[in-house]
Amino acid sequence: IVFTDSGHLFCEVTIADDRLSADNTLRFAVPVVGETKVLIVEEPSPRADSLRQSEFLRLALEADDDVQFAQTSLQYKLTVTSPSVFRDLNLDEFDVLIVCGISNFNENDATRLADFVSSGGGVLFSMSDSTSLNQYNSRIGPDGIGLLPGTLKERVSINSSDDMAFQIGRIAEQHLIVAPFDLNPTSGLFTTRIYSYVQTDLENTENLTRIVDLKSGDPLIIEKRFGQGKVLLATTAFNTEWGSWVLWPSFLPMISRAVDHLAHNENSIVEMTIGRTVPEEVVDLQHISAIQNIQKQTVWDSQMESNDLPKIVNTVVTRPGPYFFQSKGSRKTIQTLFGFADTAESNLKAISPRKLLAGPLLRELPVKVVKKSELLTSNRLTTNATEKFSRSRLLIFAAIILLLVDQLFAYHARLAIGAVSGLFIGALLAIYFGFSSLFFVAVVLLCGFAGGAITLISRSS
Repeated sequence: IVFTDSGHLFCEVTIADDRLSADNTLRFAVPVVGETKVLIVEEPSPRADSLRQSEFLRLALEADDDVQFAQTSLQYKLTVTSPSVFRDLNLDEFDVLIVCGISNFNENDATRLADFVSSGGGVLFSMSDSTSLNQYNSRIGPDGIGLLPGTLKERVSINSSDDMAFQIGRIAEQHLIVAPFDLNPTSGLFTTRIYSYVQTDLENTENLTRIVDLKSGDPLIIEKRFGQGKVLLATTAFNTEWGSWVLWPSFLPMISRAVDHLAHNENSIVEMTIGRTVPEEVVDLQHISAIQNIQKQTVWDSQMESNDLPKIVNTVVTRPGPYFFQSKGSRKTIQTLFGFADTAESNLKAISPRKLLAGPLLRELPVKVVKKSELLTSNRLTTNATEKFSRSRLLIFAAIILLLVDQLFAYHARLAIGAVSGLFIGALLAIYFGFSSLFFVAVVLLCGFAGGAITLISRSS
């Protein structure tokens, strides 16, 4: 199958009809990524002779296909803007935001960034000569909205070009951004020279991942999960004044993979079986403003007072298909919950009535099993778990047994007594094991003949 459109595509897989048609169709969603829209925010350079960070980023992301690193998204739409224009842009139009060390943030900037990331967006922060560390900490860092993975301390630099540059000492194993370098230690990443970086005290939380560390032990690239999105912090700058990384072969694949990683929201689609436990990946209730069905009808909104997400989901998700969770901040879809019916194939004919009533199938349905058949006030017919067949069948079966015993008594009284004992034992076994009507008759007759046969053998001996 080749998908030609991007977005969340809804699919169905159907098998041939059988005795249980309710589970013959599997419905699911496929997230298809198309063009990744990247917004780069950078202040004008005070020096006309120096290349800006956005220019190095553009060169890396717009490289020709024949030099692109394997397994990267080859389609990027780049927009470069200044902080003043950035404040008037609609961030919902972008997938990834790269902030190249702008000098200050106001409270409105911080709120917009928090809404963007919590709704599934990705942000990459880098440093610059004009970065105000205090403002970063107080507005978007631990003292503000908490987007940054730690507190920015101070800039550390080599004193002259003759000094030993800082080098990379450790990378996170199997992380998407650095996975190509894990098995290729001589590919250029570990020989990258960093001239300046900002020391950072990281938070102690499970949401952080140290992707790249310097030999000094200080972090160079850190990832933080925030709501439905991700934040990457590079404690250096993407220019030649802060290091030689932008000139190294490792820069191009790492930047492209970083953008791909930020653009991909693993929990954008969550699947659940209708009526089962709500998955842990479902976005927290405090981030949801409304839930819509596939017809874009609002089936729940935040005006309905409730703080029980599982109860809301199990009340709303009653039919197979997608349900869209709208963000409180941006009002866009931040997650698609895809409900589907249980696809476990069942052959009901092969299950005895006793096992069917005691098994998990009816336990998940609004059926009550009682001692006798009755009609409840809800007009829902209930089923007798102990009835196996009707009285008329019992009378016919009893008549056959009496005729058999009568014939045996006519033949020999002692033989009849053995057969009757066998019939009695067979009836007890059939009742104990809960056999169906056919097996009930077969077991009782078999035991009756066995009792008569045993009596006949003992009589002849």
